[in-house]
Amino acid sequence: MKMITLKAVFFLFILALGYVTNAQHWQMIPTGATEDIYNIYCLDENTLFACGQNGVILKSEDGGVTWQEKHRETGIDALSVSFSNNGNGYCLMVGGQFYIIKTEDYGETWSPVTHNCSNTKFVEVNRDFGTAYWTEYGKPAELHLTNSDVVFISQIGYLYRSTDGGATFEFVDLGFDEDSKVFACFDESHGVVIGCEKNHENVVKIWITDDYGETWENKTNCEFSSCVISSVCFKDEDHIKIYGEFYDIDGHFHNIIETINRFETITMTKSDDLNTAGFFDIDFADERGCYITSIEFDKDPYIESGASVSEDGGMSWCEASHGLDNGDFMYDVTVFDTTFLIASQKGKIYKFDNSPLQDIEENHIEISIFPNPAQNTVSITFPDGAGFQSVEIHAIDGRLVQSQISNFETVNMSNLESGVYIMKVNMADGRNYTERILKE
Repeated sequence: MKMITLKAVFFLFILALGYVTNAQHWQMIPTGATEDIYNIYCLDENTLFACGQNGVILKSEDGGVTWQEKHRETGIDALSVSFSNNGNGYCLMVGGQFYIIKTEDYGETWSPVTHNCSNTKFVEVNRDFGTAYWTEYGKPAELHLTNSDVVFISQIGYLYRSTDGGATFEFVDLGFDEDSKVFACFDESHGVVIGCEKNHENVVKIWITDDYGETWENKTNCEFSSCVISSVCFKDEDHIKIYGEFYDIDGHFHNIIETINRFETITMTKSDDLNTAGFFDIDFADERGCYITSIEFDKDPYIESGASVSEDGGMSWCEASHGLDNGDFMYDVTVFDTTFLIASQKGKIYKFDNSPLQDIEENHIEISIFPNPAQNTVSITFPDGAGFQSVEIHAIDGRLVQSQISNFETVNMSNLESGVYIMKVNMADGRNYTERILKE
């Protein structure tokens, strides 16, 4: 009896040790689906939803451990899923045109509710986005809910509003450039929408509403010599951070625009720990946050993805890619309480739960690329003893435009046209570093 007890204790110890070890890294959760997963929504700590290719909608009732398929439409993509406070859920579908499906039983059954789109300005979208589309444009579209029947859709260049639970939509003309990413957040009657100005893609416009989108107020226009909005994080309607690549009129680089005091105060900062190259997404729960990056290169082609986490509100970041398949494209990161979730390719969802940052196996490379913006040449510095392999320069759509395997401390960009490029430094041990470079 004593031997059995000792064996049981030892077995439980091994299980506990395994749990602690695994909790320090990302864990891949099989969902049973084979399609790419585009979006994850956490209704509460136990009830999760995910959606993706072929109109698949998945539901978990045990915190993401197991998943059940609740909906499927072959040839259609489910881009974004969300729930209102009354338990009704909506999912944004695309198959040329956008439309909404709805659930009133917590995701058990779904049915179409969009009946008439003839008066909207929905842009026709090829549902075969491909990861290159996400790298260049970001998320094709997102669904946003209030606590009423008001539903919003933000698309590249456009914002739409429904006041009848998604049955019909109207175009909201806020003067955004048709190629600009439009980001939106709504909390009951309050809402914030951010994008770039029409015919002036280097002006960031911020609009607010306090009446469910009936009226809008333009709070500020921030002008830059060059800018790319990668993602927006909404802590509340007064405290918002805009992430991307921003060069002011003096050529100084910033990657964070922060607004506080209901947009009366705007600050711009640079964080060396942020890498917004390629597709970028970020989310916070209080002070705990995670961001992901994914780049599709046309060499083979192949994909390079990674993640970083923060416990101090984004002041500092620690690379945390152990356990991720870096060759899979990461579409969405969701943070709920202390848990991070990543939506990825081939039905994969990754989970990172309650791990102290000091226990994360880092893969960070201390590399500096300067000047940025650059005119003809840039210099690359990294620690002594780091094994160099090559430098690649890619266009913003992922095309390889230049490669260099010698004289790596100086890279000549004089033959490239003016614009934004992605520079990738490859190390002999398989690690790499990517950074956006502005060629003047």
